[in-house]
Amino acid sequence: MAAGIVLAVVPVIAEMQELKFSDQSKNLTEKFSRPTFDTVTIKEVKRSQAPLSMQSGPGSINFKSTTLRNIIQWAFRPQERWDMYNPGNDLGTLYDITAQGPPGIKPELMVRTLLEDRFKLKVHHELRLKDIYTLEISKSGPKLTPSSGGRSNVRREKNIAVFTHATMEMLCEFLNTEREFPVFDQTGLKGFYNFTLKLPSTAADSWEFPRYTNLSKQIGLELKSGKMRMDVLVLDHVEKLSQK
Repeated sequence: MAAGIVLAVVPVIAEMQELKFSDQSKNLTEKFSRPTFDTVTIKEVKRSQAPLSMQSGPGSINFKSTTLRNIIQWAFRPQERWDMYNPGNDLGTLYDITAQGPPGIKPELMVRTLLEDRFKLKVHHELRLKDIYTLEISKSGPKLTPSSGGRSNVRREKNIAVFTHATMEMLCEFLNTEREFPVFDQTGLKGFYNFTLKLPSTAADSWEFPRYTNLSKQIGLELKSGKMRMDVLVLDHVEKLSQK
């Protein structure tokens, strides 16, 4: 098997939406097996234009200054960083992407189709024993401000990350992009929260285990290491934006 890039932890059985149609609706059935956005705008951008932002709503996305790596990981959530390198894959280019589709279909599924069509994404599943981290409540207790509502968003600016109406799943997704191993939520916190994280800027202020006191002091949560046999998604091929 050719070396690939481990991208995401995902279920072996793909998520499918059960739809009932008449005998004349074969084309509609095929359409929903690969759900697509109705409108898509993609633009390659320079690093200095805007901070990274990834917003989503019913059937829609609004990504700003987002790498292809981040987009792929978001589409196949929950995810982990890869542990194999393939120089043929361009993952660092930044894109602005706005797209709108049917509100009843998860935007992640439509992003997967977009990646296949516009970036020629190819992946496969593989079972591996992986190093992992679990996100848990520290002894000091959580230091999070409950959110009263609004649109869920994570915005990164220089050395801070601003979480708005965010879940613990969203925090784990963010930490997955900062660490070498996947992070799973074991906090038991099911609500929405507003909080800001100061990000590490030096080796002495690292997220790497066991130096996670920074995270504990800021929001009252901590990371613990472990191992798990899991189905992972391996990146076989991806290209820069196709102008099709």
